[in-house]
Order: sequence, then C-alpha cells, then structure tokens
Amino acid sequence: MKTKITFLLLNFIFAASAVWAQPTVKYKSLSKALADPGNVYILDLEYDGLTSLSPDISKLKNLTVLELEGNQLRELPKELWQLTKLTKLDLDQNCLTQIPSGIGKLVNLEQLDLDQNQLTVLPSSIGKLTKLTSLDLDNNRLTGLPPGIGKLASLTDLQLSNNCLTGLPAEVGNLTQLKNITLKNNLLTTLPAEFGNLINLTVLNLDTNCLITLPSKIGNLTNLKKLSLAKNSLKSLPSSIGNLTGLVVLNLNDNRLEILPAQFGKLTNLTDLKLWNNALVSLPESFGNLIHLNRLLLYNNQIEYLPTSIGNMINLIEIYLDTNRIKVLPPEIGKLENLVILSLWKNQLISIPDEIGNLKNLQELVLEENQLTNLPSTIGNMESLLELELDSNYIKELPKELFKLEQLTKLDLEKNQIEVIPGEIGQLTLLEYLDFEKNNISEIPPEIDTLIYLEFLSLGGNQIKSVPAEIGKLSHLENLGLENNPITTLPESIMNCTNLTTLNLEGTMVSPIERRLLEFWVANHVSQFNGRWDEYGD
Repeated sequence: MKTKITFLLLNFIFAASAVWAQPTVKYKSLSKALADPGNVYILDLEYDGLTSLSPDISKLKNLTVLELEGNQLRELPKELWQLTKLTKLDLDQNCLTQIPSGIGKLVNLEQLDLDQNQLTVLPSSIGKLTKLTSLDLDNNRLTGLPPGIGKLASLTDLQLSNNCLTGLPAEVGNLTQLKNITLKNNLLTTLPAEFGNLINLTVLNLDTNCLITLPSKIGNLTNLKKLSLAKNSLKSLPSSIGNLTGLVVLNLNDNRLEILPAQFGKLTNLTDLKLWNNALVSLPESFGNLIHLNRLLLYNNQIEYLPTSIGNMINLIEIYLDTNRIKVLPPEIGKLENLVILSLWKNQLISIPDEIGNLKNLQELVLEENQLTNLPSTIGNMESLLELELDSNYIKELPKELFKLEQLTKLDLEKNQIEVIPGEIGQLTLLEYLDFEKNNISEIPPEIDTLIYLEFLSLGGNQIKSVPAEIGKLSHLENLGLENNPITTLPESIMNCTNLTTLNLEGTMVSPIERRLLEFWVANHVSQFNGRWDEYGD
C-alpha cells in the first residue's frame, strides 16, 4: 500500500513539475513563434501595425495568451478558433465590427478584452465561454446583449461603458458571481428586476444613462460598496435603498431627485456622498445618521431648511450648500466642530445663529448673495477663520468682534450697505484680500497702514473723497481699485507701493494729467523708476 501511495505521489510531482517547467517566454513575433510552435504559450503582438492575422496562428496549439491590442484588425481568421487552450485574448483598440460565432470554441477563455472596437452586436455563442471571469466591451457601439450572456456563470467583472445599450436582458440576473459591472454612458432607461439577483456585486456604475426609476430589488445588492448613478433622470429612490448598508460611496449628482426616503439614513457607512444638481427641497431627519461623511455636496438644489440632526454629523469637514433656498440655519450647525469649510453662497439666509461661533476649526465661510443684515457677535470666536465672504448682502454695520479674527487673510464685503470701516480693521494684520466695493463708505481709516500683507484692495463705487497717506505703507499691494469715487488726488506716498500693477481710477475726479502719470508709473515703475514721484514732474 505504501509503495502504491509513493508511486502516485511521484507521478503527481512529476506531472506538476512538467506544468511548472513550462517556459513563460513571451514571443513578440509570429514568425519566431512558428519556429517552435509547440513551445509557445504567450504571444504579444500589441501595437504591431497588423491589418490581418495570419491563418498560421492555428499552429500554436499550446498558446494560452494572445495579445493583439492596438492594431488595425477588421476581421479575425477562422483558424483563431482552433486555439482552444487560450485563457486570455486581448483585442482592444482594433477595428472589429463583429465577432464570429466561432469564438464559442474558446471554452478555456478566462479573460476577453474587446475595448475600443466598433462592435454593434455579440454572437449568441459567447454564452459558451463559461470559464470567462473578465469581459471588457467598453467603447463599442453595442445596442443590446444576447440572452446567452447569462450563461457566463464564472464572470466577476463586466465592462460595458460607452456603448449604445437601451436595455439589458433579464438573463443578466444569472451572472450571480459578478463583483464589478460598469455600464456608464449608455442609453438605459430601466433595469430588469432580475438585476437584484446580482448579490455579490461590490461596484455598480450606471453614470450617464437615462434611468428614470430603479427596481425595488436593488435593495438586494447588500454587498455593494460603491454605487454610482450620476447624470441620470431619477426623481426618487426606492425605500429599499436603505438595505445597502455596506455602501461607502454613493454618487447621485445630476439627477432630478425631489426627495430622499427616510430609509436613506440607514446608509451609515457612507464616507462619500454626492447629491449636487438635483431638485431636493428637504432632507429627511434620518440624514443625520450618516455620521461617517466627511464632505456634504448638496449645491444646486432647492433645499429650504436643514434637519436638526445635521448636528450629529460630527465628522463633516466640508459642507457645500450653494445655490439653494435656505433661510435659516439650525443652531445644531454649531456642533460640527471639525468643520473647515462651510459654503452657503446664493441662498436666502436672513440671519446666522449665534452657535456659528462654536466652529473653532472653520477656515472658510462663504455667505455671498444672501439677505443678511447683520452678523452675530459670536463670529469673533471662530479663531481659525482665514476667509470670510459676505459679498452681496444688506449688512450696514460690522460687529467689533469680527476684528478678533486675527488669522483672516480674505474679507469680502462687496455690495453691502456699510457706511464706516472701523479703525479696528487694522487688527487684521494678515489680510491679503480686502473688498469694500459698492458700499456707502466715505472714509478710509488711517489704521489701514498695519495691513502690510495686503495685495488686493477694492474700494470702488463708494463716497470716498480722499486717500490717506498711510496707503503708502502697503508695500505688498498689487491691485488697488478706487473707481467711481469723488477722489480728486492721490497722496505722493502711493509711490511707495512698489508692487502695484493695477490701479483703477475710472470715474474719479483725479485730473487727466495725474491719471496719465499714475498709469504710466504703474506700468513702468518696477523696472525703471523705483517709485520716485519727483522723476515725473508736476
């Protein structure tokens, strides 16, 4: 008995050694391969300028890998189908308009690449490739799939992007081993109910189709990690979407969504959610359960209010709610202590809650184009704030606490109703950008001289009659806008602003000769005049 076992083991080892000993030489020429056809296993003819494939290819009986990517093949010889040991066939980037039914003879194929051809149909015989695990059909002209596609029981990866598919056969639901399917940029309007049988899917990409609804059985795909449905025509989501609790990435931007189901709040593992460019009016209270989100991208919707539960989303770092219809923010917004960016451009905000001051890590606050008339004094507590954008509101007065924001580098208050720039502006010594254009300001405070890092200063469209000599202390100033003010002259100290490259005096009362001299100086001073006023004469 021991002798028999030893004999069998030796036979197994010998057979295995023979397999392991097969050379892995990659041949790059068919002519060289034909010199020893029985020992050729890999043939690489990629980007070889081929317009046809020699029938002699059939002599390579042991070939397992054939690379033909990047040629100009328009048809395939029938002899190719005799290579029944092939496990990989790469025909990417050719000019094929059809695949002969003979492909069904390559029963050992595991990988078939047909990306970037001109295929409009597939032969039904493709269903005989039952060992196929990867099928790449991206970038063709397919309008449909044969029912036989459902026989590819081993398929785990299916690529069908950039085709002309208008529907999928019900048989696609038989591909229960699929883990990844990409169908972006087709013409799909619906998915078959059988799609819900693909329970092993982890990645599903349906971007840029014409989907109006999703089947309720999509909730069966509980192994999904990434679901991408951007750029469709979805108006609603089935409540079963809440079953996809393993989702980490969900892309729903550029649809027509008007409402999210309450079950949406069950997607508690989401870290990446895109919802911009929809028609959402509100968010369900359960939305606050999405506590692992870092970014909230909800701009270009019609949201009127935020749920109080948003305060539970303590891992949020960035919120983008631009171009909505929000009138008030819930006080709970102050609980988002990790927030770095809060953008609410172009809403209908009439006030900001005092709790905004709790956002000690906030660096960028965008409140442009709202209906604000004042700011809470607590804004001074936002000690990390770098940029504050308040353009196009109705603010008349700035709270003195605002000038505690010593880290501020950008302050934009264009198009408000401010009459006085407080002298405390000089406390914001790190400012690089300051915009008070189109307000009702009549004076520039001399304390502006401490803003030595200022590069951009816009004061156009006010009632300013004179510019203080302290302007000359702004040695980093590059852009100065004084247009449309009743200014009659500028102080000679302006010549100390040696980095000035843009000076706008349109619509002022500065004499034509002084304007021309100043414009000439701005254009030439750095290289020629070193900022000396007396070289220009009077």
